[in-house]
Amino acid sequence: MVVVVFSDNAYGTIKVDQAHRYLGRSTRINDLTSPDFVRYGEAFGVRARRVRELSALPDEVAAALGHDGPTIIEAPC
Repeated sequence: MVVVVFSDNAYGTIKVDQAHRYLGRSTRINDLTSPDFVRYGEAFGVRARRVRELSALPDEVAAALGHDGPTIIEAPC
C-alpha cells in the first residue's frame, strides 16, 4: 500500500475556508503546523519518504510499489 500525503506544512485549506466563510477572518490557523509525516510513519515501522518537488513523486511512487510493505510519501502542495 502506498499513501501519498500532500502537505502544505500548515492548515492552509482550513484557513482559506475560514476566510471565505467569515469575510477574511481566521482563528488560530497561523499557530498550527502539520506533523512530520515521515517521522510519524517511521514511528510505526512504516517505510516513509519525503519529496521536495512534485517532479520527484512519480519515481518515489514507483519505488514504493516495488517495496514489500506499506510506504508513506509526503509531497508538497
